Amino acid sequence: MYYRLPLFGVNVKGWLYFGYIGKRNQGIKCLLLLNAILTLVAGILLYIKTDDITNVIRDMFKTAILFNSLVRILFVIRNQEDFVKFMEGIESWYQEFKDDNDDMALEILNRLPKYTKFVTTFGLSFGSVGAVAAGITAVLWQTHIFPIYIPAFDAFESPLFEIINLWQSVTIVPFIMSAYILFTNLFISWLMFGIGLLEILCKKFEQMSSANDAERLRNLKYLIRYHKRIIRYGQKLEDLVALISMVELILFTVMLCFLFVFFLISLKIPDAAYGIDWAESGPEARKCLLILISRSQSALQVRGNVQCE
Repeated sequence: MYYRLPLFGVNVKGWLYFGYIGKRNQGIKCLLLLNAILTLVAGILLYIKTDDITNVIRDMFKTAILFNSLVRILFVIRNQEDFVKFMEGIESWYQEFKDDNDDMALEILNRLPKYTKFVTTFGLSFGSVGAVAAGITAVLWQTHIFPIYIPAFDAFESPLFEIINLWQSVTIVPFIMSAYILFTNLFISWLMFGIGLLEILCKKFEQMSSANDAERLRNLKYLIRYHKRIIRYGQKLEDLVALISMVELILFTVMLCFLFVFFLISLKIPDAAYGIDWAESGPEARKCLLILISRSQSALQVRGNVQCE
């Protein structure tokens, strides 16, 4: 079965377990999806209600990841037959090379799981570290793992605050791990398989140099058909990920635009500070004002070490 291919590792099995493809564990799938949608709506309500722009900027990335995860997995569920057929097609490539005793092709493809396993391990480890960090910061800053607003209730009042964070840690975090990270891991696996097919094609062209004319012509026709199959593979992969890639590009472009506006507005601080009635202030107040104006001469900026200044 396709889900047993070492190329996919635990990623496809994770989709099967959570019910995103196939008919298993539909209850878990519905629970995770419903909870993710409600959390996303509650987060948007919080942005509408809040007057603190700092919280909006801080939680924007979390909301974007949650929204992206929903888009990804809803697209997978809606087109699960296409995803399954695509992965079964990858399995058929493996089987075809085995039937033809193509040792060269199998040698190239058998190297791929080593790299996809590293990608999967890194992705899941990175996601786990991020989940733990989000939980720790939620406790230290007395906030929720994901922003949320509940009408008629104070979501920060105990014990509701603790219940929400516990519920998010056992539902939203696994949802993002299974929807966002597993999809990314599989996407990279599909790309690496395509790279492997191209490498096989190049190797086969190199092997043609020692053949006679008749054999060379026969091999060339075979390789042309082989190349057409690789093109179809790329087109199918594009059909499966194009919409999701576009949504992700738009989403994070909007985030960058918000950050850019935030930085531009920060440049207005010196003028706003200078506009106060500083002439009537005492020496100490003037000194503080001068320090503030001096520090705000340059825009706020986010550096590679994720620090703001």
